[in-house]
Parts: sequence; C-alpha cells; structure tokens
Amino acid sequence: MGTRSARVLIVECVPKGDGMREGVVLREFLQMGGVDRLSLLPLSNKSDLIDLLEDCAYLGGYDYVHLSGHGKAVGVDAPCFQLPRGRMFSYEFPGGCFEGKVVALSACELGRKGFAREFKEQTGAEVLVAPQREVLFVDASAWFVSYYYFLLVHGMTALTAFKRTQALLKPRLKGAFQYL
Repeated sequence: MGTRSARVLIVECVPKGDGMREGVVLREFLQMGGVDRLSLLPLSNKSDLIDLLEDCAYLGGYDYVHLSGHGKAVGVDAPCFQLPRGRMFSYEFPGGCFEGKVVALSACELGRKGFAREFKEQTGAEVLVAPQREVLFVDASAWFVSYYYFLLVHGMTALTAFKRTQALLKPRLKGAFQYL
C-alpha cells in the first residue's frame, strides 16, 4: 500500500450545518496529488453507517478508510463517534469491518485509549490514527492533508507518514494525534 493507486474511502459524517467539509478538502487535495481511486461518501445517520460497514464486498475495494465526524457527545460519559443523527460506541462497529485496513478517525478525543483500543480490536483495523484531544477543524484538516500527502503521494508507510506529519506540525499540534 502507500501508492497513488491506493483505494481510499472518505466517509463524511459531519453535520452540513457545521460548514466544515473535511472530506471535500481531503478529496480535492488527494486528486491534485494524483490519487484517483477514491470515493467521498456523505452519511448522516448511524443505521446508514452500519449498513456501509457491514457491506464487506464494498469495503473490500478500499485500502484506506477515513471517517470524519465528531468525537464524544455532550452529556455522554463514554467516548463515541458522533454523527448528525446518532452516535456509535466502539463496540457498536461491526466486528472485523476494517480487517487489515488503515483507518483514520477524524473525530476529537477518539484516539484516547478508552475508545481507540476497543475500536481497533472490534473492527480489526491494522492501523488506527485519531486525535487524542479536541482539535480545531482547520488544524485537523491540515494534519490529515499532510498525513495523506506523505502516505499516498510519496508512498510512505502509515507509521512513517504519521511520524513525518507529527514532526511537521509539532509546534501547533504536539501530542494531538495517536497512532495505534
């Protein structure tokens, strides 16, 4: 993996009213970098996301999956992936849905051990990259653009791309992202 011909699925689960379309930013950037085997799929509710994740044949067509949403919901003690309509705790993701894939969760606080380890175990993701704390939209977008630039345009491994991105954006985002 780690080439321009890699297959990338970007799932945008941010409410349209937020006006923050990270998936669009990533798609446009990756296309400019020559990555042409990618899909942007906007989803707004939990049942549609679960249906997507249970479609093994569809997900099998992708090497990398990027889930963009919000982290821990207000008033909820446990960390969860917040969609415009619904939320998912790590144990609610279909078992093995990301088996062997590199997954990025762009949702605040979901890189913390309380969510990330259980998510990775539940889904079978080979690699998980996610923020450990609250990260501003523009900062998260810049971080993921840099990460995918190193990963897909320059063909680096997920770990090398993560380390390079961390070093590049260290002054602003030191310790904000987790690699598992």
